[in-house]
Amino acid sequence: MVLEAWSLLKSDLLSLDFVIVRLRMKLFNTNNVDIIITNCRQYADVKLPDILWSDRVNRFEKRFAECNNSFFLQNSASIR
Repeated sequence: MVLEAWSLLKSDLLSLDFVIVRLRMKLFNTNNVDIIITNCRQYADVKLPDILWSDRVNRFEKRFAECNNSFFLQNSASIR
């Protein structure tokens, strides 16, 4: 499944973030969201799903634009 090719709404991404933050809050037994977000990102290089998704979409679009395959180029012109 290629998640990068799907268009997700901002509310979908925020829902994913909420689930991940709550899971970490229970895992580390804390109620402080700032600890979870900043410390996990700073010390463990753990990113929230909305950041990961935007990075992957940018990488997907860059690779798609650089693709020299004529099949992809024909189909992308008809989609857009």
